[in-house]
Amino acid sequence: MDQRKKYILMAVAGIFVVLASYFLFEHFMYVQTENAQVDAHSVLLSAKVPGYILEVKAQQGDRVQKDQVLVQIDDRDYKSLLESAQSELLSLQARRQDAEKNFRRIKDLYASSVVSQQQYDTAFANYNEVKAKYDSAAARVAQAQLNLESTQLKAPSDGVIARTSAEIGQLAGAGTPLVGFVSSSSRWVTANFKETEIADVK
Repeated sequence: MDQRKKYILMAVAGIFVVLASYFLFEHFMYVQTENAQVDAHSVLLSAKVPGYILEVKAQQGDRVQKDQVLVQIDDRDYKSLLESAQSELLSLQARRQDAEKNFRRIKDLYASSVVSQQQYDTAFANYNEVKAKYDSAAARVAQAQLNLESTQLKAPSDGVIARTSAEIGQLAGAGTPLVGFVSSSSRWVTANFKETEIADVK
C-alpha cells in the first residue's frame, strides 16, 4: 500500500471515529423518549350578543390569526339600532348647543341684574336636563357600536381551532359557547420518562 492510500484510509477512519464519538455522546448525555405529546389549554369563545349565525368562517384544525373573524352573527338589527341611536344623538346635540348658548346668555344678564333668579334657575335647569339626555344618548351610541362589533366572534390571538359547535342558521344566545380555541402561546410538550431516567433529565 503506497503512502497516499495509507493517508486516505487514516483520514476516513478518523472521520468515522469522530462521528461515532458524537453519536455516542448524544446517546449517553441526553435522555430520549418516544412517549410524549403536545398539550395545550383550550378556551371557549362565546357569543357576546344574541342572534342568528350567518357564517362560520373557521373549522376544526384551522390555523387562524389574531382578530380573524371566526363566526358572523346577523348584524342587521344591530346596525339599525346604531343608526337610530346616532340620529337621536345628533338631534340632542343641536338642542344641547342651543340650551348651552341660552344659559350663557342668561348667566351674563343675571350677572348684570337684568334677569331674575328664577329666569337664571330655569335656564340652568333646562341646560342640565338637555345635557343629561345628550350624555345618555352618547352612551347608547357607544353601546350600540360595541354590540355591532360583537356580532363578529374573532380569534383573540394566533392559534388553532380545537372544535366548533356553531352552525349557520343557529340562534345563539349571549354567552353561548361557539368555538374551542387553542392559542399558539399556550402549548407545551409533555414527555414521559422511566423512573431510572429521571435523574438524567436536566
